[in-house]
Amino acid sequence: MDNFYTSPALLYELHKDFRIQSCGTVRTNSVGYQEEFKSLKPNDLGERGTSRTRVSGKLLVMAWKDKKVVHFLSMIHQPGGGTVCRRCNKDGNQVEIACPKLVSDYQKYMGGVDRADQHIQTYTCSHKSYKWLRQMFFQIIEMSCNNVFIYFHKIKNTKLRYLSFRDKLVKQQCSNSSVTRPRRSVTCLTDTCRLDVGSHFPC
Repeated sequence: MDNFYTSPALLYELHKDFRIQSCGTVRTNSVGYQEEFKSLKPNDLGERGTSRTRVSGKLLVMAWKDKKVVHFLSMIHQPGGGTVCRRCNKDGNQVEIACPKLVSDYQKYMGGVDRADQHIQTYTCSHKSYKWLRQMFFQIIEMSCNNVFIYFHKIKNTKLRYLSFRDKLVKQQCSNSSVTRPRRSVTCLTDTCRLDVGSHFPC
């Protein structure tokens, strides 16, 4: 479930009215979200892989520290359990960190929208702007680049990483494009017109 729509009220309603058990990431400004989790910072959770959970009825609330604090809601899982997952440090070395079952299941079954958002947010080129048209333009560029990357993997069957693909794509587009600046027309004035300043004096 996309975090834009995830909220405690929605998960309760899906479970009560339709018997649908769901889970997903949630935004901290979501209505009804736990107050004590809203202000959590990475330093509050300690080392990478640490999690904090709360249970309200059948609803599991979890904050898990990866590079940032990721917030989850689930009507399926219980506290505890899990495995380990590999992550890269800043120096490029891989380390194993604790990964709760809720996190591993979410990463395993997450849909195309979540994976597209994950790719786009990792190496985004968009900037904050009060003009919504500019934000929409950069979002369309990011989505187009992600779609081309997916199609490229299907036809080439390669293990090229997304960052390397973007780098090659930008270089290719820059090498194929030729920008010619229009020349400004220069008007030559005669000495008579140039030195005629009589019209500039006030009446």
